[in-house]
Amino acid sequence: MGAARCNRRRFGATLIPVAACSFYGYRVVALWKPINWLFCVPAGGTPAEMLFGYRALVLREVRIASLVATLLAAVALVGCAARIHVPFVPGDERAGPRVVRAAPSEFDYIDSLPHPTYEITAEDAAYRTVSLAFPSAGENGQAGNLVTARYYRSKSNGAKPLVIVLPIWGIHTYPSNAISAGLREHSAGRINVLQIHGDRRLLDWDAVGNIRTEAEFFDLLDQMIDRFVSTVIDIRRMVDWAHTQPDVDPQRIALIGFSMGALVASVAMANEPRLAAGVLVMGGADPHDILAACNHEIKRGREHVLEQLGWSLDEYRNQLGKALARINPARFASMVDPRRVLIIEAAADTCMPRSARERLWQSMGRPERIAYLYDHRMSFLAMTFLGGNNLQKQIYRFLDSRFPDASRGGTLPERIARYVG
Repeated sequence: MGAARCNRRRFGATLIPVAACSFYGYRVVALWKPINWLFCVPAGGTPAEMLFGYRALVLREVRIASLVATLLAAVALVGCAARIHVPFVPGDERAGPRVVRAAPSEFDYIDSLPHPTYEITAEDAAYRTVSLAFPSAGENGQAGNLVTARYYRSKSNGAKPLVIVLPIWGIHTYPSNAISAGLREHSAGRINVLQIHGDRRLLDWDAVGNIRTEAEFFDLLDQMIDRFVSTVIDIRRMVDWAHTQPDVDPQRIALIGFSMGALVASVAMANEPRLAAGVLVMGGADPHDILAACNHEIKRGREHVLEQLGWSLDEYRNQLGKALARINPARFASMVDPRRVLIIEAAADTCMPRSARERLWQSMGRPERIAYLYDHRMSFLAMTFLGGNNLQKQIYRFLDSRFPDASRGGTLPERIARYVG
């Protein structure tokens, strides 16, 4: 063909939003950057040559747009789930001093097998959903002093693992709802899920914000501690009940707790040896340090106590330390087999101080530990599409390692049978 001129046509500034996470908070920030795409389109030549040039231009633009979209998805779904992973190392000599439990335990109880009421509320191809309720062993602070739960009973034949999911009492339902739904989907009906309800707080800091005297404060604190103790005992009684269920494998029962639920789960894991696995998400030890540092729902109550009783923050922490020693996870942590535990935390957590998180990890024998690089609340976004549901995936991976035939994959013969079928 004859000499063709090349006109550079600028497909001007295209604004590309990029999702990014900051280190100290899980903030989605719009970073706009102009990108100039320069294309060389033949200005002369035959119609076929010009058509080919425009076709190449469009294909190139589509390829670049696809690449940009892929990179943005990677930033949003991987970058925002940045984490530090420390595996469990058997015999690690750096493990902290082991704590010896005083006997008898606060959490021992006279056998009282619960006999819950049953009501089938839903059903699908894999699960029958049953609402359960039974009286608490003590005063648990919930409506009617009842333990209530939603039991997702698998329709698959045979005894299967049971995962007990604790709530964040009176605070938020999303984490427990999300992991309960995710476990059912991940296992494709190969596990049972018992999701405990908790509409009212175990530690009622709204009530703390109304105390007038030291006597009122300590009376209220004793009530809240009794709720905690009753809740741990009720978890043990749930394990008793699970052992009577023909569809539950009593050797494969796991417990998951988030935030306050992680503190309860820590103590339950130590006092209930029949729990084969535990996942502690955004928890810690030394609740007196947690309550003196956290600025979430408990801040108003703490500030009221300091002003009303004339205490300094150190005095407040010391007073709490004496009372809360009864339920401090560090007191019992030495009784936990670290191989059975996964700790998930927030590296920039200001609600669960670093000292409290470190104490729990060390006193439990340095179990597997994953730290998301954000604060307490923002790390929970790793349970959403923004974090690629990475937190759930870590829990699935850990439980699959503890209960290897309970994942969607199943055993090798089962996978072959599904493939052939």
